[in-house]
Amino acid sequence: MIDAQKNEEFLKGFANTSGPLPLGLKNDFVAHYVFLKSPIALKGLICAVMKLDPEHVKDVRVMNPIDYGEYVDKLIILDIKVDLDNREYFDIEIQVYLDSHWEKRSLLYLCRTFADGIGSGENYDKLKPATLITITDKELIPKGENEREFLEEHGILNIRTHMQYSSLLRIKILNLHNIDCATEEDAKSGLVFWAKLFSANTWEDIRMISKGSVK
Repeated sequence: MIDAQKNEEFLKGFANTSGPLPLGLKNDFVAHYVFLKSPIALKGLICAVMKLDPEHVKDVRVMNPIDYGEYVDKLIILDIKVDLDNREYFDIEIQVYLDSHWEKRSLLYLCRTFADGIGSGENYDKLKPATLITITDKELIPKGENEREFLEEHGILNIRTHMQYSSLLRIKILNLHNIDCATEEDAKSGLVFWAKLFSANTWEDIRMISKGSVK
């Protein structure tokens, strides 16, 4: 979470700004820019999703930085690839529209991220765990009303026993529309804060959310 001093400095930057946000964090270009420019924010988001203590995370590195002074093709900025402490890879995807190919596309992104951990001829020991974090306001996987989740978690399991086959590949889906399903743990980790920030539509929303983040 943002500490009181840093949060106060942050709020001063737009104290007199009001009205609708031209573009928010649900825009993948904006998200890529914000998290590339602010490693603290990037670490905060990943730690909130993964329920990690930020004090135990030393470094986050964006693996696919962009030169914003040049024209950027839409296909380049679909995701944010992150290396956490040189021990785990993350692919952060902003998905705000329904896509009939999302299941296949998400698996392709996850597998590509996992494969980034090893080069041709290298030892398999170099492979690192990979997690695809998808942030959305849609039900990407159809489900019943009583099956809604704020943070979905998917892994590779034995179909009969549900025992885990491997912890190396994971998919987590943060559904902004299901914030009412958030748990107390989600609130303590900062995940509710991030969900509200991604959902913000006005500068007034940003100020209110940021003030509420001080602990």
